[in-house]
This record gives sequence, structure tokens and C-alpha cells, in this order.
Amino acid sequence: MITLDDFGTAVVAPGIPTILVLDVLVSDRVPAHLRSLPSVVVGEPGSAALERVRAAGTARLLLSYEESRTRLSAMLPLLEEIADGAAALQAASERLKHVEFAAPVARAPAEDELEGWDAADAVLERLGTNADLTDEFRRILRAQLRISTVLIFRRDGAGYRADQTEFVCPPTDPLCALWSRHPAVLDGHDWPATVGPSEQVAVRQRMSQWGARLLVPVHENGALKAFFAAGVREDGSLFGPAERARAVAIARLYRRLTNHAERLKTLTEQNERWRLAEHYLPNVLVLGGEESIPKHIPAPVRMLISEARANGEVRHLSPGPDQPFRARAGRVAGTEGVWVYWEDGVNEVRDALQRQRNDRLALLHDLALTLNHELGNALVSLAALRHRPGPESSSGVLMTAIHRDIANLEAINRHLGSIPTFSESVAEQSDVRTLLRSVAERTGAALDPSGPSVALNVVPKLVEFALESIIESVAENRPELGKRDLTLRLRTAGSGEQPMAHISLKGPKLALEGVLPAPLPGDIPNHGRVSVFVAKEIVRLHGGEVRANQTTLGAEILISLRGW
Repeated sequence: MITLDDFGTAVVAPGIPTILVLDVLVSDRVPAHLRSLPSVVVGEPGSAALERVRAAGTARLLLSYEESRTRLSAMLPLLEEIADGAAALQAASERLKHVEFAAPVARAPAEDELEGWDAADAVLERLGTNADLTDEFRRILRAQLRISTVLIFRRDGAGYRADQTEFVCPPTDPLCALWSRHPAVLDGHDWPATVGPSEQVAVRQRMSQWGARLLVPVHENGALKAFFAAGVREDGSLFGPAERARAVAIARLYRRLTNHAERLKTLTEQNERWRLAEHYLPNVLVLGGEESIPKHIPAPVRMLISEARANGEVRHLSPGPDQPFRARAGRVAGTEGVWVYWEDGVNEVRDALQRQRNDRLALLHDLALTLNHELGNALVSLAALRHRPGPESSSGVLMTAIHRDIANLEAINRHLGSIPTFSESVAEQSDVRTLLRSVAERTGAALDPSGPSVALNVVPKLVEFALESIIESVAENRPELGKRDLTLRLRTAGSGEQPMAHISLKGPKLALEGVLPAPLPGDIPNHGRVSVFVAKEIVRLHGGEVRANQTTLGAEILISLRGW
């Protein structure tokens, strides 16, 4: 590498490929004996100095500062390869002078060099896609080998397909088998010693089919990646050693450039995804191992990043009343870096608080209506006793009503007193079918024997109380039938770690307050008994619900359970 201070004394031996990479500000300070070398000039786009260099035509390639930072490192190996190829072509041209058959017209070295740099410039412009790159290499092959036609076969699925024709070469073809063990340039005349007569005939048939006079393989890690089928030369001469060497150099360059093109395509796609992510997901960040946390990141998220760095685990942050952010952070695999994603969850927290408030209001509403109904009915006889003291208050009918209402009040007190004990309940793995059998025996309801068995993590006493309360309420709502013709049936849903039990209660004239018949908008609320209210809350605590379900055989009350 030659620095600016060495320009005055630098001596470059002729024949050695050399590239000058210059800033536009010092491009006019290059000594005269180095000005013939090809140069790449870097400057600010649109600047006067860069435009002067462009107008003078002294630079082979012009790059902006941004392009020099992002693309120059990837371009240098390619430029070196092209320079090596130009040197090889120049050496091959010298050797052609001693070949007996007609040699191509000699050209000045400066013209060859200019053509090589023009090809390099065109290749770099087409580096974005393999298709454009193949088109440019077709032009290079035609120019360097002096041929009229060339087919470039690339690997495509199960075989090799020509880019401009319908020709396909399967991987089982004798030509591919030959190249798998002997990767050599073939011209149909000079055969390697390992090639048998039958293989020669097969290769000649392929060459005749494609109109080819020279076959050049392109290998990648020992596997055939592509190959060139060069046609007849413009002067009708055979391909000599120089053309063979030139074709091999172009094939090697094609292999490297196509690999770079594939990597560049991947990087471009990733860059586009990151650009879209920065636009649509601005709260995504990847930090290096020693990189400090930016101050614009919210304090809870910064603490989460610190925890992820310290523990090396994926950390989560959920929004709540104390902080409004939802975030995840974790260690970048193979490095000491950390990734983090966060989003503002203010609306989510507000919606959750509103739902919680609505649920509490609905619970209080149901409880108030239920207590008003139960206490109001139970206080009727007691109110009559208060307002009519005397001998008539000791009648048998009134005393029976008083005893019944007192028993109802005691049941209400007992049911309400059981609610505080829910927090002390301990769940256990239980067979729901066994619980249903026990409930059916105590209530007199029938149990469908065809139901499956399912084990859930439940509180058995609470589940039994809820089912018995619902059955008792349904029986009281149809006094002419009572508990007759009531059938319990168990069905299951889900699998693995998330099973679910569906318990259906079937029978004629089913009715359950607030469930069946389904309440309509504008109806007067009917919330029935405290025992049913407690039963519904028990079912909700087990992740389920009580609802009506219409089937082809009529209505049923469906009770679902997930687990405590």
C-alpha cells in the first residue's frame, strides 16, 4: 500500500496489477509516473472537484464517501480479481504470437487495460442480481474469446438450465459425470487421458446440440455450479492455450462474483427489512457488548436491559399501574450484545382497569339484585308477624312460612359465609367424572355413562357445591317435575396440558335465573338465589362459564371447567 507521503518516491514495477484509491482532494497531487495506473476516486457527490475528475476521465471508477464506506471493502477483491484477469489476458496475448494458427489482431496494452476496467465498471453496476451479472459475463466472454454466441448454464433445481434457451443438462448427463471427477476445459479435440471413447462421443453430441466449440466448467467446493458453452470464433480458428487460460480466468471470476452477488442480495434484503423495521417498529434496538444504553430509552426498559445483560436470559416486562411499558430483552447469541423490544401499553393498562371496574360493578350489581330477591322473599312472613301481632299470628300457615323463611335466611348466611373461604381453598387433580357421579347420587339426577373421563386441577367440594346448587335451582323452577328427567353428561375439549370439561344438564322445561331462558335487552333482571350466584362465581374461578346451549334435541345448560 502506498501512502500520500510515498507518492514522490513510489516506483511500481511494470506488469504488476496496481490500483490507486484516492480522495478527490489529493487526486491532482499524483506524480506523473503514477498517473497511468488505474484509479478509484472517492469524493462528495456533486462537488466541483469530483465533477472535474469525471469530466477529465482520469479515474476508472468514482465513488461517494458513503459508497466507499459501505461498498469499497466488497469491491476491492473484485477489482483485484479483474486486474489479475487483465494481466492474465495480457500474458495470454503475448503467448499467442507463437501459435501457428491465425492469431487475433494484437491490441495495445492500454486498450486491453481500458477494456478490462470498462468490464469491471459494468460488472459492479450489475452486481445486484445474478441475472444481470450473467448478461454482463456473456458480453465479456464474447469480447475476450472473440465468439459470436455463448450459453451460460446455471444450476436450477434438478439440473442445469441455459439462461436464454430451453436447453437443460440433467445432473446424470455424462458431461456432468465427467466434470465431477475431472474438472477440465473441453474443446472436443484435446481430451484428458481419463476420458473414455464413450464419454467423448456423449460430450461431442452435447456440443453439437448446443453449437459449442468450448465447454468451460465453474466449480464451487468440488461441485459443478455452472458452465459456459462457447460457440464458433469470429475468425473460425480453434481455441488455443491463451483462450483456454482466458476462459478459466473468466470462470473463476464468475464464480466469485456470483457468490458476492448472492451475499449482496441477502444483505440488501436484510437492510430493507431493517429499514422497514425502523419505520414501523421504531422501538427495536440491538446493542453491542460494550455499548452503553441510550438515554432516550424509558427507565423501566433500561433496567430490563441491565437484567438481561447480567443474567443472560430473556426478560419480560408487563404493563401495569406502576409502569406502562411492555418489553422483552435478551442476550444476542454468540456475542455479549443484547436485543430489546418495547411498546407503550398505556391504552392496554387503561382498558384493563376499565374492564376490572366494569367486572366489579357487574359483580356488585348481580350480588345486590340476588340479595334483594332472596332477602325480600324471606322477610315477607316476618314482616307480617311484625305488623299483625296477636293470636292470628300463631296460625299454622303463617308459622310454616316463618320457619321456611328463617331457614332460607340461614342458608343465605351460610352461602355468603362460604365466599371468604375461597381464597383458602387448595386445588387437587381430580377426575371430573367421579365428581359428577357423586353429585348425581346426592341430587337424584341421572348420569350419562357414555361420557369420557377427564382429570382437572379443581377444588372438589366447590365444584360439587356449584353443580348441586344449579340442579336444585332448576328443580325448584319446575315444581311439577322436580329432579325427574334431569341428566348430566360429560364431554371434553382440548388436549395435552390444556384439557377442558363440558358438563351439560339436559331435561324438559329447563330454567335457570339469568341463563335459561336467555335474557333479552330491556328485560327485568332476574338473578334468583344466592346459591346460584355463588355457583356461577365458582365456575368462573375454575376458568369456565355457565350458559345456555341450543341443540337439535332442545336446550341444555352447559357448564365448562378448565381448572382452578
